[in-house]
Amino acid sequence: MKFWSPKGHFRGNKVLLAAQLSGFALETPEFPWKDTNSKEFLTKSPFKAVPALEIASETYLTDSNAIMIYICQATQSELYSGSPEILAEIDSWLETIQTQIEPALCNWINPYFGVAPPDKLLQDKSAKEVKRHLEAIDKLLNRHRYLCGDELTIADISLVSALVYPFRMLIDENQRKSIKSVVELFTKVADLQQFKLVWGNAKFCTSQLQLAEAMPKKKQAEKKKQEHKETEELKSEAKPKPKTEPKPKPTPKPNVEPKPKSTPKPKEEDSEEGEDDWIINSSKAKNPLDLLPESQFVLDDFKRYYSNEKDKQSVMKLFWQTFDEDSYSLWWMKYQKLEGECEKIYMTCNAVDGFLQRIEVIRRHCFGVIGVYGDEPNLEIMGLFMWRGKGIPIEILEHSEYYDKLELSSDNPEHRQRVEDYWCNLTEDLKVDGLTPREIWQFK
Repeated sequence: MKFWSPKGHFRGNKVLLAAQLSGFALETPEFPWKDTNSKEFLTKSPFKAVPALEIASETYLTDSNAIMIYICQATQSELYSGSPEILAEIDSWLETIQTQIEPALCNWINPYFGVAPPDKLLQDKSAKEVKRHLEAIDKLLNRHRYLCGDELTIADISLVSALVYPFRMLIDENQRKSIKSVVELFTKVADLQQFKLVWGNAKFCTSQLQLAEAMPKKKQAEKKKQEHKETEELKSEAKPKPKTEPKPKPTPKPNVEPKPKSTPKPKEEDSEEGEDDWIINSSKAKNPLDLLPESQFVLDDFKRYYSNEKDKQSVMKLFWQTFDEDSYSLWWMKYQKLEGECEKIYMTCNAVDGFLQRIEVIRRHCFGVIGVYGDEPNLEIMGLFMWRGKGIPIEILEHSEYYDKLELSSDNPEHRQRVEDYWCNLTEDLKVDGLTPREIWQFK
């Protein structure tokens, strides 16, 4: 049976884990997130829900809990067996985890993956919800080994799979002290060989990962307009202005703003002791890319070789032999210019400089070439980057709202050629996407 789920998706992985433990064979085609919008996938999952399982011709299941139950019933697995009371208890836990615990965890962690903008109020609220849920479960686990007694069920698989990324990135050593039974349950499941085949080795963070605060979209739009206004002002200053009689300057008025009165922050009625330990603490957080599994492709070695080797084509031959597509992403980017932008090379170069300064924080996890291409007054800002992990890191996402982005695949010959063009064609006698390179920056 074919099973569609993006690699690493926690709901897809819990199904894969249930299948491993039940001895149920699944065919797992390559399925990147972008394919959820394809017409082919919409015939399988009209609401774009993942994961999806084909159980018969034109018959699909698109709920992870339903798929796990189907797998267990098809194999008569002990992961979903017992009296009606036991089955009802398992169903109850699956519903609770999916409707209460998973949403809170997702609201808390999604900004770290770049799939949602940072929202400290929402994330702090979600962190407190997670704390209350897990501490309640911790008390229940004092009665028996697993959620539904002394035997492992798909309820435990569902909870553990939802906690893999939060334990790795957010729920630190201090926070785990209040949920020792939950940690014990997680460790028992994570020690299973079947878990390691799906998830790899489980990891626990010692401190919360750092999350840069994104500029609100309204402020980004205002900043964009201001930059455009400054560009227009520079243009107007270059034109000769008619002579006019100077006007007398008005006497400036003192600009004194009243100091706002500070008011004590009211204490929330539902806050409990220790909840502040679970909110985002950027002062002791780390970059989430630091905790990704190790890769055989060493970025620093590639950067050093690329910098020192004059023949860039020979660099690319070695690059394709060693590139790890599971651990790194290739992305093409193009700036969405406004009317009147990118007409002069020096002004366009200033925009590129500003962009590179804003993403400086991710340099050690990233390599790329970005430049000004084309001819005045119709220039383009385009670039091709490689960075750690899948998807778009928050450090890039929050500063590239006005860039078109396309993920490239090393298996696609056209994509490979595009990478080589951007990284090797660095002089004006060559072409990149049909345009002449004018000014090029190597971000390494």
